[in-house]
Parts: sequence; C-alpha cells; structure tokens
Amino acid sequence: MATVWRSFKFFELEVLKGPLSRMEMTSCCYGHKAIFVGDGEGFVYALNRGGTTTTLEFSAYKGAVTHMKHLRSRNVLVTIGDDDALNTGIMRVWNLDAVSESAPPYREHRLFNAKHPPPSESIVLRTNYNTELMNSLKFRGRDGDAVNAIPATAFRTVVVDFDVSEDLQNAAVALVSDEIVVLRGDLEHDPTVKICRIRSGVARGAVAFVGFPGRSSRHARRRANSISLDSVSGIPTPTPTAVASTQTQRWRMRCTPSLQIV
Repeated sequence: MATVWRSFKFFELEVLKGPLSRMEMTSCCYGHKAIFVGDGEGFVYALNRGGTTTTLEFSAYKGAVTHMKHLRSRNVLVTIGDDDALNTGIMRVWNLDAVSESAPPYREHRLFNAKHPPPSESIVLRTNYNTELMNSLKFRGRDGDAVNAIPATAFRTVVVDFDVSEDLQNAAVALVSDEIVVLRGDLEHDPTVKICRIRSGVARGAVAFVGFPGRSSRHARRRANSISLDSVSGIPTPTPTAVASTQTQRWRMRCTPSLQIV
C-alpha cells in the first residue's frame, strides 16, 4: 500500500499591514495593553495589541535597542541598548505613567565600566533567523535610505538574555561569556544599585537563560543544567544533574535571593 502524505495548514499567510510593517525590529515584548518594539536606531514604540496604532514613540538610545521587558505589576519598561561602540550594555528603566513631551523619565544603570569592560566577543541580534535570511536582510532606517542600508548582521550584542523581578529590586543579565551581571536595589529610583558579577558553575560558554520566579521559564526547566536557589531558606538547591561550585553558590546568594540559570 502506497504511503499517502497529508499536509495541514496551521495559519493563513497575510501581508503585515500598519505600523509594524514599517518597523525594523531589533527587540520586542508585550505588555498588558500594548506591544513594545525597539529598532536599530534606538527608538522605542508602543502599539495597541492589534498592532494597528502607535500609541507612544520616543528615542531611547543612540544605537540599537537590543533587549526589553515590560513589568505587568506596574507600567514600567526596562530596556538594554547601546549609545555607541564605547557605551554598550546600558540598562534604562522607563516610567511610562509619567510620559513627557519628548520621552518618559528613566533611571540608568551601566553594566560595564573601565574596571569591568564588556566581553570581547559578541553575537548577532535576531539569531532565531536562519543564516541565509540574516545575510540578505538590510535595515534602511526610519528614513528608508536604501543607499546606506545596514546589513542585519551588523547589529551585535554581548547580552544574551536578561530578566527583572516584578518588584524592580533585582535584575540579572546573561552575557556571551559565562558571566552574569546581577543588579540589586531599587532599579526605578536608586542611581547607585549594588552590582556584582558571577560566573556560572555549569555553563560552558554563553549563559542561555536567566530568570526570576514568576517568569515563564519552560525553556529553562527543560534544560538539565538549571539551578534554582531557595528564596525562603537561602539554601542553594541544585537539580540532580547540575552541581555548581560552593564558591559560586555563595556568591550568587549574596547577590540575589532566587535566580535560575541555564
């Protein structure tokens, strides 16, 4: 009996319309009532959930907006981006409830300095695209300048993943190295939060995921080498297949009470 193959159509192909069709995204996230988009020229956009109307637009960086997260507990947007080649990995916490004529007020936290420079290696943004598409994709910018279009592979970052706790008291940033930058303090109001750096005891290269309780971490739970620290007792609880060094565990407890690392 001959094999009969059947095809299933999971979605209907439709050309994207509205503001999203003109945006050259380098990062995005969703909020309670809006979709947030960051582009290669440092602009942040807020659109309604249908993506048909732009409700907010402002310049956040001089370079690309590489990462962003909106906190559900409050109307705050946390972004990471670059101003130039010397000023990279800048975290900014935007209070969207206090929108001014130009841009919302923000608190800035720099991940790197002269003592702790960024890693020498970097990765291309949008690595979920295949190589062929990444090599052919070019960003024309807000003015649509085809002559000076920038290839998508030119947008690089040293940040792989990041997360912020809902109370804005902790943030963790995973780098292309095995290093994690942890910020602790009032990220929205305090200009001098505590910053410490830890190295994963299980990662061999880039740290793929960091997350605090409450974040959707299905991807992390599937990985055998995740570590969860008990925020109540303060006792590190490694998974059966993952063991970190004692020194790394103690350092991590001093930085933040509960953090998942992959």
